[in-house]
Amino acid sequence: QGNDRMKTDLRPTDRRPARGLVTVLAVGLAGLVGRAESTATLSSRPGLAGAAQVEAAYAQLPLSFEPNRGQTDARVKFLARGNASTIFLTPSEAVLMLDGRADAAGHPAFKTAVRIELVGATPTTTLTGLDLLPGRHHYLIGDDPRGWHTDVPTYRKVRYQDLYPNIDLVFYHSAHGQLEYDFVVHPGGDPRVIRLAFHGTEAPILDAAGGLVLSTPAGDLHQPAPLIYQESHGRRESVRGGYALLADRAAGFRVARYDRTRDLVIDPALQYGTKLMYSSFL
Repeated sequence: QGNDRMKTDLRPTDRRPARGLVTVLAVGLAGLVGRAESTATLSSRPGLAGAAQVEAAYAQLPLSFEPNRGQTDARVKFLARGNASTIFLTPSEAVLMLDGRADAAGHPAFKTAVRIELVGATPTTTLTGLDLLPGRHHYLIGDDPRGWHTDVPTYRKVRYQDLYPNIDLVFYHSAHGQLEYDFVVHPGGDPRVIRLAFHGTEAPILDAAGGLVLSTPAGDLHQPAPLIYQESHGRRESVRGGYALLADRAAGFRVARYDRTRDLVIDPALQYGTKLMYSSFL
C-alpha cells in the first residue's frame, strides 16, 4: 500500500479475553524499579484492588520501544505506549495515537492520530532497537496460548539506518520526559533532503521562539526549535539553523555552514501536554 493510502488505524490488535481477564507481566525490570519483578493481574470488572496502584507504578517507568511480534498491525516495526499516547514506527512514518481531553470522570473523550510522514525515505531503510533494556513484555490475552506474545524485548532507542542517503534517524525518550528524534547527517549526507509531512493536524506554524506548532483535535503538539550541533573532542559545537516550512503541510530544516567531514546532529523534540511520554502498559 502506498503512503498516500496509509490509514490511521495502527493500533494494538483488539482481541478480547475469553473471560474478561487480562494478565500483564513485566519481568526483569532490574535497574528500573529496584531490581524487582512485577506481575499484575487485572480484571475488566471494576473493584479489584491494585489496578490503580499498578498503573501508577508503570507510569513512572521511562518510555521503551518494543519490536512488533504480532501485537499490532504488521506494517509497524516498533511501538511504544505512553499514558496519553501510543507510538507506532514504520519504515515510512511515525504514527502517534493521542488521547483527547478527559471527560468529567477522567476518561479520554476521544483519540486522534497524527502521522509524521518521512517523505522520500529510502525504501530499504531498516529499523533496529538500540540500548537493550532489562525488561520484557508478555501479552497473555485470552485462554489460547497461540494468541500470546511472550518475552518481547524492550529498547531505549530505535534507529532508522540510511533513512536518506548517509542520514540516520534515532527515536528515543529524553531525560526530560519528551519524545525526541535525532537526524544524524553523516559525511556525504545533505540535510536539505529531510522532509516531514504532518497528517491529522492543521498546517504547521512557527512560533516566536522558532518552534513548530501542530494543532490537533486532542490539543497542540509542540516541537521546540531544534538543537543542531557537531561534536569535537567530546564537546558540542552549535550550528545555526531551524525549521523550514515547506509546501503540502511539510517541514524541513535550514542549516548554516558546518564541517561536512563530521557528523551533524539535528535534534527536535515532541511535547504534548505533560504526560505524552510517560510509560504505561495498562
